[in-house]
Amino acid sequence: MLEYWTLILSHPMTMLTSLQGHTKKVTVNSFTLFTFGVGSVVGTYIFLPNQAPAYIPGKAAIVALTLLLMILCVVMWWLNVRLNKQKLAAQQKLIEENEWTPEEVEKEKERSAFLDSTDLNNVWFMYTK
Repeated sequence: MLEYWTLILSHPMTMLTSLQGHTKKVTVNSFTLFTFGVGSVVGTYIFLPNQAPAYIPGKAAIVALTLLLMILCVVMWWLNVRLNKQKLAAQQKLIEENEWTPEEVEKEKERSAFLDSTDLNNVWFMYTK
């Protein structure tokens, strides 16, 4: 049961730390809350009273959805690693093109942190693994 709550609690935190931009964070947060509500409604149709006390179809649905969530977490990890590698290459290209010193790189990171750009457009933004 601990694994279930770990997945439930870590998913929104990972999603919110891997996004840049207020609108995107609010949209993802509202979608997450919406899906929790949908899950609560669907749960009443999965655990039917006539299947008590074993609730085999309900337990099978939980196992299947947990496996799906674990697969999606692995896909998200792979995507984040892939995007981080692309961003590191873009960072190196920018540093070489502009011949920035480490101090100038830090200034550029600071400057880009407060721009209203998305996480895909900001090469200095790194995704959480």
